Amino acid sequence: MAQTEGTENGTGQSLHDGRLQRMQETRVERTTEPDHNSFVTNEAVPVDIKRVITAYFAEKKTELVRSEESGGTFDYSFNNPNTITDENRGRIATIIVNNSTAALEADSKYVTEQLVLNALENRPYAPGETLPIETYKITEEVEYKKIDKGTLNTDAYIVAECSGLAGESATIEVFEKEPLLAEADTALTLSVYASEEDDDPAAKTAITETVGEDHKIIVKIKFHPDDDDTFNTWKEAYDPATGEDETASTATTQKIVDYLWIKVTAPGVEDDNEFLKKDGEWFELRRCNCCDATVGDDGFVTHEKFIKEHITALERGNLAAGNAIVLHRTVNNTAEETFTAFRTGTGTHFAVDKAGIIYQTASLNKLTYHVGKIRSRCMAENSCSAEETTLIQGWGWAPTRIHNHEKVKSYPDRYPKNSDSIGIEVVGDYNATTEQWDSIPTIQAEAVACVVNFLIKHYNLSTADDIYEHEDISYKTEGEGSVVYEAIKDIIE
Repeated sequence: MAQTEGTENGTGQSLHDGRLQRMQETRVERTTEPDHNSFVTNEAVPVDIKRVITAYFAEKKTELVRSEESGGTFDYSFNNPNTITDENRGRIATIIVNNSTAALEADSKYVTEQLVLNALENRPYAPGETLPIETYKITEEVEYKKIDKGTLNTDAYIVAECSGLAGESATIEVFEKEPLLAEADTALTLSVYASEEDDDPAAKTAITETVGEDHKIIVKIKFHPDDDDTFNTWKEAYDPATGEDETASTATTQKIVDYLWIKVTAPGVEDDNEFLKKDGEWFELRRCNCCDATVGDDGFVTHEKFIKEHITALERGNLAAGNAIVLHRTVNNTAEETFTAFRTGTGTHFAVDKAGIIYQTASLNKLTYHVGKIRSRCMAENSCSAEETTLIQGWGWAPTRIHNHEKVKSYPDRYPKNSDSIGIEVVGDYNATTEQWDSIPTIQAEAVACVVNFLIKHYNLSTADDIYEHEDISYKTEGEGSVVYEAIKDIIE
């Protein structure tokens, strides 16, 4: 269930430790896929030997990184009279960092407590007096990360890594394992962008590009034939067969998948240049449920499956970013009970009832109070520095202090919070005697997947990294979000 910033709802350190262990086990399970961020080979390939090393589909990931490059000086203005001493320096430095973070991040900069301590002198400071503080820059890092599945009418990239071919042309073609969208042994027609700025891609079956000085071809494509009539035929080819029992606790929709592989040809290269063409490596192309939904200027979704149930009490300010999705349960049995709870001012952007009806209750332009106090991500994932580990462990059971420590970090260094996440409440109750959550019927699971699919496309999120169970990131009852995730994991795109 959604939770305010001021509600701790803790259940004790032992439960917390047990949940951390489960989170670690779950995260290991979800991240045992090979790391495809870059191609790895057991042999060194001389750059003068003409060869196509690998080719794959990818997504472009732009990450804001806290660098140590100087960002110049920031003048912090004191609001109140302060006398700095050895005893209060650390506390005042933390307050200054918290007060400065939003303004600095808007200018792609940040400060640390150490930088503030370097600037602070042990003396009185008057209201309005400024403190010059050195800053660091927040920079963008771009990565093309290999993906193993995509959806119709969405963008992706094709990356070909080569050697000895810089400055020369190579041709990329995409084929199907079995004919579904094209004739057998015929390359698939895709929409190809001339550049990142291009908004009018052209239909191509053979994509010829020049290999860059970095020995790569990176081309942006859309899984669309650039012809609406043909695209409608494609969508019809994906019409799934659905199981009869819509009240079952496990989704039974059978998803049709088109398996793709890539061929790269280049002058002087005679090696086998077919990639992804074997079991375990095929690229999965699917039709996305609800990916055709759109958002108006008011932040509300336009789609036949979404019903607007605007509850203005939920909207608490502007949403800074849509970095993540948080899965909740309502701890009640009906949509009306959920709306009544939402009118108190705490709740999520979407609610999905047991009949699979999707309600949007808050604008996507606005944040809602649904996460509560966030846990320490680096403690949960055993990635804190030794210094930070000692600091947090020294606080003991301190949700408020941990939240205040975490909230100044950038996502994904911390868990998502209210200002940068979208919440989905899934109607269902909790039995405190059996410690079990209501199971999720198929029709409800498919509706939740619809919302998740739409949000993933709209915000360009990762299904592996940006969907969170409420209990994993805040102090909530075990199973709240995980029951939802287990019901939808095989039907989200």
